Amino acid sequence: HPPRINFFLFGVIVLFSSLTFFRKEVFTRFWDFSVSFLSVLLLAGTYQSGAWKNFSFLDYISEFFHFLAWLIVLPGKMIFSPKNNPDEARSARGSSVVWPMMRGLLLSVPVLMVFMILLASADLIFAQSLENLLGYFNIQDLVELLLKGLLILLFAWFFFGLITYAEIYSQRSRSVGREKPVISPILGFTEGATILFSVIVLFSVFVIFQIRYFFSGAINITSYGFTYSEYARRGFGELVVVAIFSLLLIQGIRFVINFSTARQRKIFITLVAMLVFLDLVILASSFQRLLLYESAYGFSALRTVAHVFIIWLGILLISVIVLEFMQKPGLFANAVLVAFVGFVFSLNLVNVDSFIVRQNLKRAHQGLDLDVQYLASLSSDAVPGLVKEYLSPDHSPDIRRAIGAALACQSHKLGYSQNDPHSNSWQSFHFSDKVAAEWMHKIDDELAAFPLIEDGYGYRVFSPEGVEIFCPGTGFSD
Repeated sequence: HPPRINFFLFGVIVLFSSLTFFRKEVFTRFWDFSVSFLSVLLLAGTYQSGAWKNFSFLDYISEFFHFLAWLIVLPGKMIFSPKNNPDEARSARGSSVVWPMMRGLLLSVPVLMVFMILLASADLIFAQSLENLLGYFNIQDLVELLLKGLLILLFAWFFFGLITYAEIYSQRSRSVGREKPVISPILGFTEGATILFSVIVLFSVFVIFQIRYFFSGAINITSYGFTYSEYARRGFGELVVVAIFSLLLIQGIRFVINFSTARQRKIFITLVAMLVFLDLVILASSFQRLLLYESAYGFSALRTVAHVFIIWLGILLISVIVLEFMQKPGLFANAVLVAFVGFVFSLNLVNVDSFIVRQNLKRAHQGLDLDVQYLASLSSDAVPGLVKEYLSPDHSPDIRRAIGAALACQSHKLGYSQNDPHSNSWQSFHFSDKVAAEWMHKIDDELAAFPLIEDGYGYRVFSPEGVEIFCPGTGFSD
């Protein structure tokens, strides 16, 4: 039986695997899959011990590569190793002819293919008969089936290794550096404190510039020859990287620094608190720059995900201070794990594509451009919001027609247009598509005014005024 702490991983796996069925936006689904997959690895690797709750970053890294190696080797070891049990040995002797025969058949395939090609080149009637035989078996489907079979075998190998490792080896509770540090502290307190203080001075100067120029608006910027928009719409990505590097710097110095007195620990905590405070100001600057960028160019999936990421990065920075005051800095790896899970869960709550629809239409009400093609490229998560906005009396006729054109493209992608009926197989069924189809049926009559025409380059929608709009595939923009 697993320890109670591992039921948290069970819950995470079930939750985020289920969320892939409710959200279809590409970034959200990718992170849902990532959380589920990593949780499965973590659960199998510590199924009986639950040791992950005490893991540091070194533990996660070392266990990952150790576990990955066992996943590759262990299934082969279990399947092909000599049998120690006499009953198993007798059973193996009884089936000793089967495995060599199977291996021989497998090895004979490339040999037979070479001889078939040579013989077909030598005799036209044999070549035609061989071609008819291959046509009867539909060689293209055969190749596809072989590839699918290979993929199934790879998954089977992987999960067999997962289950076997969880059963046999997961009771071990190894923790790198707990009993004995991996390396002795190589940096004195004075050197480490000097590094932190130097970075604090640099960040302080940068924050002063932010307060004087960026946060105060355009008053002091024009004297340098820049417009406020030029100055503000740059650097949000770089500032996020600065905050991440600051986290790595704090953890790296803590790993190699040597504390000899309680006073030195207090000074270190003070320096860390100052650095984290400056990082939070820098993140606020990055957040504001991203908002200004979106006010100029509109919201996209990548920009929305960046907003949510900045918020959770700020929460993670605050957790560094909390853990330092609690004198439990070793739990920082678990804080990262919780922040990562919270970040991905927030993406599902926000519903990224629906959020993009609302925000971009707010911009359109302010007289700014509306990227109709981008709305048409969103996933089915955006359809309920688009239909609601289309039926809303608050929009001007031009905006309403633009939404209708985007919905016509969405209708084609969903396969529910009257000219192209389509029903998905049960394997491809998705809850988001089902909800989108139900909302789309509410405006079937209105969509008839937006004819869809196919040419050599794809599909195009024509509004009632004859405005042409290209229907892009599902994608994302920065």
